[in-house]
Amino acid sequence: MSNKCNRRLKCSICARLHPTILHIDNQINKQSSSQQEPSVKKDDPQIPTNHERTQPVVNSSTSSDKGAGDVTCAMAIIPVRVKLNNRSQSVETYAFFDSGSSITFCSQKLMQQLGANGKKTQITISTMGNTQTINTCAINGLQVSSLSMEHMVDLPKVYTKDNLPVSKEHIPTQREIKKWTHLESVDIPEIDADIGIMIGNNVPDAYTPFNVCTGPSGSPHATKTRLGWILWNVIRDSSSFEVNRVHMQNEGCDETQLNLLMQSINLDFPERMNEDKRENSIDDKTFMQQVESSIHLENQHYCIALPFRDQHVVFPNNSVQGIKRLNGLRHKFAKNDNFKQQYCDFMSKIIEKGYAEPVPTEDVDRNDGKVWYLPHHGVYHAKKQDKIRVVFRLFCQIHGHFFE
Repeated sequence: MSNKCNRRLKCSICARLHPTILHIDNQINKQSSSQQEPSVKKDDPQIPTNHERTQPVVNSSTSSDKGAGDVTCAMAIIPVRVKLNNRSQSVETYAFFDSGSSITFCSQKLMQQLGANGKKTQITISTMGNTQTINTCAINGLQVSSLSMEHMVDLPKVYTKDNLPVSKEHIPTQREIKKWTHLESVDIPEIDADIGIMIGNNVPDAYTPFNVCTGPSGSPHATKTRLGWILWNVIRDSSSFEVNRVHMQNEGCDETQLNLLMQSINLDFPERMNEDKRENSIDDKTFMQQVESSIHLENQHYCIALPFRDQHVVFPNNSVQGIKRLNGLRHKFAKNDNFKQQYCDFMSKIIEKGYAEPVPTEDVDRNDGKVWYLPHHGVYHAKKQDKIRVVFRLFCQIHGHFFE
C-alpha cells in the first residue's frame, strides 16, 4: 500500500508525491499563472522561472508585443517546393528563414499534404521565459528546392507545429522591392499558399549566398541562394514587433530517466525481468556441443559433423532415385544439345572451384548405411533463359522418416 511505503518519491519540480518523470507541465503552468500577482514583473530575478527545471527541452522563443515599438519588418519569406526524398510529389509553400533558430519546423498541414509519417514525441517550447509542452512529430527525409526545382537541399530532422510564428502579412511584396533601384534584379514570385516551413540555421545550404544586392545605409538587401532570392531588412510602419529564436537542447527523455522508468515498470511487473534473457533449448545446446566437439580444420576448410539426433543413423538406399534422375537427364541431353552443353559446363565449374569432388573409387560400392545420393536437375530463370542453374535435391530425417 502507498501509505506504508518507506521510499515515497517526491517530484523535484512541483514537490508533489509523484516521480519527476511523471510530472505534467500543464498543471504547473495553471498553478503558477493563478498564483502570480499582476503587480510583479515577469523578469523579476527573485521569481523562479521555468528554466530551473531539469527536464530536457527544446527551447523556442517567439513574441508579439503591441506598443513596444513603432516599426516592424517584412520577414525573410520566399516560395519553395518541399518533397520527401523517396517520392516525386512536391508541394508549393512559403518558407520562413529564421537565422536565430537552430532547428527547423514545418506545419501539420504540410506534413499531411506530403503524406509524411513522423515519430511522435514531446518538446518543451520556451516563449520569452514561459514554457509549455506540446506534442509534435519528428520527420526525416524532407527536401526543399526553388520553384523551378533546380537545386535540391536536404533538411535535417524537422519538427511539426500547428502554427508557425509568422503570417502571410509578413511576406515581402514586389511593390516593396520596386521602391529600391539596387533591387531591380530581385524577383520573388507570389503563390497561393500558406507558410508551411521555418528553416533554421542548421541548414547552411539554404542560406549560402551566390549573389548579394546591397544599397545605401538603412536600405534592405537581398541574397540569391539555392532556393531563390531572399529579401532582408524591409522596414514597415507598425506598432508591433516579432522575435523568433529556437534552440535544441534535447529531445524526449535522457538515458537516466529512461532507466528509472524501466526500473519502476519492472518493480510493478517482476515477472517481466525473467523474460529479458533468452535461453537456449535442449536441442540448441545439443547442437552447440556437437559443433564444439567435432569442428576441425581439414585442407584449409573448417569441417563439422552433421547434426543428427542419432549419430548411428542409417540412410536408406536411394540409388534407385539417383539412377532414374540420371536417365531423365540423359534423355534431355539427347534432345537438346544446348541444354547438355550448359549443364556440363556448370558441373565442370563447381568441380574446378572445389564445390564438389568425385567420389573416391574405393567408396563407390560402399553399403554401410552412410551413403546418400544427391539427384539433381537443371532449371532456368524466367528472365534469364540463357543461364542454367543446377538444383540438388536434398532430404531430411524427421522422427525416423525421410522427407524431400
